[in-house]
This record gives sequence, structure tokens and C-alpha cells, in this order.
Amino acid sequence: MPRVSSPQSRTAEPGPDRTAPNRTAPDWTAPDWTAVVIAAAFCVLLLGLGVPRLVSAILAQPANAVLWQAYHGETVSPAALRRAATALDAANRWLANGEALDDESFLLSQAAIGTPPGDDRAALDARAERTAITALTRAPGQPNAWARLAGLREQRQDTGGAVAALRLSMLSGALVPALMPSRIAQAIRLRAVLDADTLSLVKRQIRLTAAVAPGFIAALRADPNSAPLVDDALTGATGAGTTDSHRLDGSGNPAP
Repeated sequence: MPRVSSPQSRTAEPGPDRTAPNRTAPDWTAPDWTAVVIAAAFCVLLLGLGVPRLVSAILAQPANAVLWQAYHGETVSPAALRRAATALDAANRWLANGEALDDESFLLSQAAIGTPPGDDRAALDARAERTAITALTRAPGQPNAWARLAGLREQRQDTGGAVAALRLSMLSGALVPALMPSRIAQAIRLRAVLDADTLSLVKRQIRLTAAVAPGFIAALRADPNSAPLVDDALTGATGAGTTDSHRLDGSGNPAP
């Protein structure tokens, strides 16, 4: 007969632990507000630097094609040049730099050339001159801008200002083949008011130009008005009969 154990004799089996776990609340650490402020300030700084650059680039976009055409000697209407200058003016109000301001001055001066003489043309020339001065205030090492300023000043018969700008054009970039013939031509027109230092720079320009544009110098020597100055420059040898026109290194730059 099977043996039956009484309920009292049975050993109770362990059941599931229904006791709630003893959990502690997580620690809450306050944020480092200094780091938060610095990160926010950095983001604002990046945004402040990037937005003006982006807006300026978008506003200048309509002027890019006109600038390329004008700089490459293609015919552009005065109206198109004015619109491009207006676009650059708007762009420069957001983010101005010396080169962009010089481009604006160039467009204004080109628009003036194609405009009949009168108040409208005078206003364009005045704007071009003011913009060139602003460009050079921001970035003075621009020989093209100085040369344009010299031409604008000569045009309104400010010969002293024209000579000063011409001198700075030569000092900021002596060997600029695209500028050298026009510099010499202007110096010949202003010969009577050139100071000794500027005259010395002009003579050096003539010697340098003899190496890169000999045909231009030959034409000047054939002109009685310019021949004395050109001959004086070319016979002003340095050292043992060697002029600056022969003292160029292999890359076309002035030799030391």
C-alpha cells in the first residue's frame, strides 16, 4: 500500500519572490551651463560668419558673367554694366572685400565710358572713384585699382592725385604687363608734374616694358613727344651697361 505523507510533513517548495525590488532613484546632475553657453555662442558665431558670405555670393551671382565679359574685352552695354555694378554693390553691403569693391569700381568706370558726356557719366565716374578708394582702403596692394584711380583723377584734372595714384600703382606691382603701357602713356601726359621719385619709377617701367612689349616702346621712340623720356630711360644703364629690361629672371620677374 503506497505511503502517503501528511500535508504537515511536506517541505514547502520556494515560490516566486513577490517582494518589490529595492530600487533607488537615479542621481540627477545639473548641466554645465558654462559649456552650454560656449557651445551656443560658437554656433551663433559660425552662423554669423556663414550667412553674410552666402547672401553676398547669391547677390553677386548676376554680375559674374558681365564681369568676365568686361575683363576679357567683350562689348557689354552700359545698362548691363550698371545692373552688374548694382548687384555687386548689394553683395558688398553684406560682405565687402577689396577685390570685390575693385570689381564694382571697374564696372562703374566701364559703364561711364559707354555713357554720353554729361551729368550721368560724371556721376558714374564719381561713384567709380569713391568705390576704388574704399577698395584700396581695405586692400591697398592692388595695382589695377590704383591705376584706375589715377585715370579717374586725371580725367577730372586732379593731376596731383593722379600722379600719387600712378606712383602707388607702380609700387604695388611693377611688373604687370597689362598695365605697363597705359602707365607709361599716362606718365608721358603728366610729365610736367611728375616728381623725381615718380619719374624714376616711370623710367624703370619703360625698361621693364622694353622686355615684355618691345613694339610699344619702339612706337614711343618714334613719337617726338615721348622719345626723349624713353631714350633717357633706356640709356640710364645700371651696372656695366645692363638695364632693367635685361635683368629679368627666367619666370619674367625682376631679378634681385
